[in-house]
Amino acid sequence: MLKVGVLGAGTMGSIHAQFLAQIPEVQLIGITALPASEADPLASALGIQRYDSAEDLLADPKIDAVVIATPTPTHVPLITAAAQAGKHVFCEKPLARYLEDGQRAIESCEKAGVALMIGHVVRFFPDYERIKEAIDQGAIGKPAILRFSRVGPFPRTGVKNWYADPEASGGVILDLMLHDIDTLRWYCGDILRVYAHSLTGRTQMERDYALVTMRMASGAIAHLEASWSHPGGFRTSVEIAGDGGLLRADSRESAPIQIERWVTEGGRGGVALPESPLAESPYLIELRHWVDHILHGTPLRVTPEDALKALEAGLAAMQSAKTGQVVSLARGGVA
Repeated sequence: MLKVGVLGAGTMGSIHAQFLAQIPEVQLIGITALPASEADPLASALGIQRYDSAEDLLADPKIDAVVIATPTPTHVPLITAAAQAGKHVFCEKPLARYLEDGQRAIESCEKAGVALMIGHVVRFFPDYERIKEAIDQGAIGKPAILRFSRVGPFPRTGVKNWYADPEASGGVILDLMLHDIDTLRWYCGDILRVYAHSLTGRTQMERDYALVTMRMASGAIAHLEASWSHPGGFRTSVEIAGDGGLLRADSRESAPIQIERWVTEGGRGGVALPESPLAESPYLIELRHWVDHILHGTPLRVTPEDALKALEAGLAAMQSAKTGQVVSLARGGVA
């Protein structure tokens, strides 16, 4: 049995707390927020303890592990404090706001001998998993061109919206596009070079948009779009062209995945393979994966190094958008 505490009672903290309570091998002990009173409704609904501070929760010897679902600038301090307290850690993405801080957070967990997993949840969405399987099985040959789109309205968190401060959130690239950056690496490996345009920091309105091109060590080229300027609801799409065909997925279509093969000499034409997402939430699957890793040693699907490399690529895109220059990645790719 893994005894878990939750830091943060906003949207993601609430989601994680509710799903943790559904995992048989987890005992959800308590939750805290800033201010602590914000955690009262959730603590009452779940019948768990509300702690007065993160320090109090981390000091409780009953707790084995923590879920961190707080704003990005707090991730590294809380990961480090949790590691020092001997708690295993699940933290929402991004790992950190700056690369050096992310490395420091990883090292603190390694030194303490505790598990660290970052919440790149797209790897647990059934349609994105199916795409990974199709690529690995050679359904479209070797990927050459990849297009990702992830768009929605600007996130809001009350009167003082930390998302609107690029220094805190990293804007649409580091907060939203990071999902597809990690997924791109999952599909195709390391990223070599980045070129980007964005509106981050260029407007006072609650709007943001970014368009990024990435060159992969595999030779593939990826185009990624992310927007916080779409009022019509959240949507995503993926298109991957290989030397053997085309794979497409669009959240607006009833059949989320289609694979179209080139006509072969044997006379076979294009084939569409619809896949239905599982009823089980990817957030529940993700948390159960983390619990299984701690209790049973199951290998992590998202390693700390994966999270660090995604962060590096996101920061490189931000730098490129700011300077108008191509940015090469020091950590990813080949020498």
